[in-house]
Amino acid sequence: MGQIAVASIKHSKDEDKKYLQDLLEGYSMGGKGPNGLPNGERVLPKEQMQLATEEVINTWATVSDPAMKLFEKENFDKVWSQYDNFNKGQIDLDDGIPMMRTFMETEAPSEKTDDEKNPFMKDLEKEDKKEKAELISKVNKK
Repeated sequence: MGQIAVASIKHSKDEDKKYLQDLLEGYSMGGKGPNGLPNGERVLPKEQMQLATEEVINTWATVSDPAMKLFEKENFDKVWSQYDNFNKGQIDLDDGIPMMRTFMETEAPSEKTDDEKNPFMKDLEKEDKKEKAELISKVNKK
């Protein structure tokens, strides 16, 4: 598992959530309605969200700047598009923490299937089925 994903998972306490809320609040801007006037909502423009994620990664994980840039290049836009569904170039402040967690944990391995956890289970199941079939055939012969 990558250092960035580990850092995100490791920092999941209430104080970490508070840190992220305060940080993202600082990077957020006032939203505007269709008429261009302030609407009272807080939004995170894409560039500001990218800066915020860099700050969190630099705070929580020890990765080189080139490694972080590569991670960002490979993953940020994919995750961003999941949250900016209408290509507005911004997301609601409330989506900031989930988006950041998703981005940071993109390299985390997915949950293993039962076969991956124990690859010998398939062989055991085949043996069990074979034994059951043999017992059934013996019983049917009698």
